[in-house]
Amino acid sequence: MRIMLEEDLSPATSLVDVGARALDSLAYASQYVRIEHLAGPISADGEEHIQRNIGRLLSARQRLQRESPDGTWVLTAPLVFTPELYRNLEVFKMPRAQRELELRQFWRTVVGSGLLACLHVVHGWQRSSGTVDEHTTALLSGVPIRYLDESY
Repeated sequence: MRIMLEEDLSPATSLVDVGARALDSLAYASQYVRIEHLAGPISADGEEHIQRNIGRLLSARQRLQRESPDGTWVLTAPLVFTPELYRNLEVFKMPRAQRELELRQFWRTVVGSGLLACLHVVHGWQRSSGTVDEHTTALLSGVPIRYLDESY
């Protein structure tokens, strides 16, 4: 699934294009697997902690994936916004406030799409305005939410 998503998104040149391609890929995959999403702070602690927070999300995702029943695939932002895609998109060259606004809209679309079976939020999710937005979107869309403890 990860490889398929990377291949589907790699030609994208804009966040709108990423959104359309991601939804198409997730819609196709949802016919075969249960898709869950893991959200948490990435840039909320400052630009200097982005790589640390991405590492934490990827570690939590690996654990969730191991604990999940067969036929479940756990999505998280670093699987969508790979280093290659990050370099290609102009959105990441925008001022932080504008970039965060566009990314929030992207994740609202994904979380509210009806394709997710569950939203997992890591401990400390409330300090991330983006994760708070995803949480609100999940509540409004009826997506079940699981609050992960500090061990993730």
